[in-house]
Amino acid sequence: MSELVARFFRWNNSKLVITENIITEKFFKTFFWLSVMVYRVLKPQLAGKSSYVTIHNFDGNLSLKIDKSRSMGAALYWTGFHEFREFLFLHRYLKPEMVFIDIGANLGEYSLFAAKRLSGGKVFAFEPLPSIRSVLEQNINLNGFKNIEVFPFGLSSQEETMVIHEFEDVHEGLATLFPGGRQSRAVIAVELKKLDDVISLYKTNRIDFIKVDIEGAELKALQGCRSLIKIYSPVFMVEINEETYKAAGYVVDDVLDFFIKVNYQPYQIKKRGFIKKCEVLPAFGNILFIPQ
Repeated sequence: MSELVARFFRWNNSKLVITENIITEKFFKTFFWLSVMVYRVLKPQLAGKSSYVTIHNFDGNLSLKIDKSRSMGAALYWTGFHEFREFLFLHRYLKPEMVFIDIGANLGEYSLFAAKRLSGGKVFAFEPLPSIRSVLEQNINLNGFKNIEVFPFGLSSQEETMVIHEFEDVHEGLATLFPGGRQSRAVIAVELKKLDDVISLYKTNRIDFIKVDIEGAELKALQGCRSLIKIYSPVFMVEINEETYKAAGYVVDDVLDFFIKVNYQPYQIKKRGFIKKCEVLPAFGNILFIPQ
């Protein structure tokens, strides 16, 4: 029964991404908030034994392997989303010929969402952690996408090798190069490269959108794509996280200063996926940086 309920919630909520009718949207929103409530009630029970399942109506008609015992997996299982407003924005923003770069691709929810809309475009997905990258590649194969290329390394301001730390946590995708005071469960040496160097090897006449969510390594990755910014002027979506930034040795304003110097301005994604100029960056959240 719970599987049928979850399937219905995902089906219903996927309609919110594509509907433009306010009345229809309000109808779907009733079930959306009910699905969120179910997820929140069950969330404290997470962090048990791994429970991988494959859902077959992610974003309407995509298959996605998830661990429903973890926070993000459970959110995707019950609601069809991990980050709702961001998907609303991207559905309106992405056009078939665009090129999308997913830095910190995780299990692939953003890469798959983008690839579905980029019928004539391309997704570059970067995921250095082998265990997560394996699930990412399985999810790509499940859907038969040929327009996603996976890179088995991370990004930084220079080519180097660093140790990435994994943690025992209900939240997946928190592996980081900068653990701060946290005790890591495992450490893995990963290769890092500059995005400028990677993209220079490809014959592409456009890069339209770059999503960056890499647990404190955001600023270094940005510093490694200055040439790309000058050539392509892509829109960025960067996870702002005061805690992980501090562990990495910088602050939120350092990211803002980086973008201001290249003539970008910050925007927040509001209700229905529309955007508004951001006067002060939050301590946590996804922020768009758009060239002026």
